[in-house]
Amino acid sequence: MLPVPFILLGTFGWIFFAVSILLTSGWIILSVKGYRTDDKQRWANMNLKYSLIYLIVLFMLMIVLTI
Repeated sequence: MLPVPFILLGTFGWIFFAVSILLTSGWIILSVKGYRTDDKQRWANMNLKYSLIYLIVLFMLMIVLTI
């Protein structure tokens, strides 16, 4: 998902770019923490929740920015 903000920069602008970079960075950090955790099930649930929030926020932002 890291190249997405760079690809869509011309379409949605800098606001989308900044939010997308922040969310993607958070997802990468969460994923890296999964290698160090002992409770893999809890980490997997957190990763699933984060991915759903990530997609919802980005899609809603795309809708708002195109209006």
